[in-house]
Parts: sequence; structure tokens; C-alpha cells
Amino acid sequence: MAYKEKLQAFLTKEANDRNIDLDDDSLVESGIIDSLGIMKLVQFIESEFSIVIADAELTPDNFDTVDDIVKLLESKKS
Repeated sequence: MAYKEKLQAFLTKEANDRNIDLDDDSLVESGIIDSLGIMKLVQFIESEFSIVIADAELTPDNFDTVDDIVKLLESKKS
């Protein structure tokens, strides 16, 4: 399973069955994740993909949408 599918599965669980569009919705603005949720997401990413997210990378540009997160992860694996 690729980054996107695993992230979507994790975020769907975090969304508590809210009707959301994980491809287009802002994760923060839609209420899917908050500051605590971002920390849970980072822990998931680090354990699931063995990728370390630096504090400086915890920016809205990197975590606004699933595609933004995938871009960050792909840039760290290359």
C-alpha cells in the first residue's frame, strides 16, 4: 500500500466517520486533525514509514492536505 492509501486509512479512522473528501479538504480546516492530531499523524508516519519528520517541517504547507503530506514523504525518501 502506498503512502496515500495508508494516510487516508489512518485519517478516515481519525475523522470518526465524518463525511470528508480526503483528496481535496484541508485537514485542519475540516477539523480532521488539530494540533494533537498532527502529533498523532507524525507518530503514525514515523512508525509506519520509518521517516523522521523534523520540527521545522511541521508547517501548514506540508500538512494541509493528504497530497501535501505525500509530497513531503516522497521528498524525504529520495
